[in-house]
Amino acid sequence: MSNENGFTLIELIAVMVIISIIASVVVKKINSLDVAAKYKAIEAGVSQLNSRELLSWTNILLAPGGYTNDGEVFNSVDKELGTYYGWSSTPTAVGGQLSFKSESVNLSRQTSTSVAAARWN
Repeated sequence: MSNENGFTLIELIAVMVIISIIASVVVKKINSLDVAAKYKAIEAGVSQLNSRELLSWTNILLAPGGYTNDGEVFNSVDKELGTYYGWSSTPTAVGGQLSFKSESVNLSRQTSTSVAAARWN
């Protein structure tokens, strides 16, 4: 009798099946994390837009002549958020579609008044 070392074909196939299952679970998790991260980036972009709206509104409110209309505030806000952000078309005073990489969301904008800055939602 000879002493055989090594694994049987069944053992090798079982290990490959287990590794395949683990790999598929990991890939799905990574994909869902990627989408969640993109939506978090969009939320950060909306927060940045709201901060810019507030800053522009405050500057206009405190300037000589003060607040006149929402159009003045909207036109003074820099709406470019960075390399991976984009608008499907030029944003308007009532909203637009903001994208980050392959994910996008429709935003609405509440107009500014003499007592409150505009808000993007």
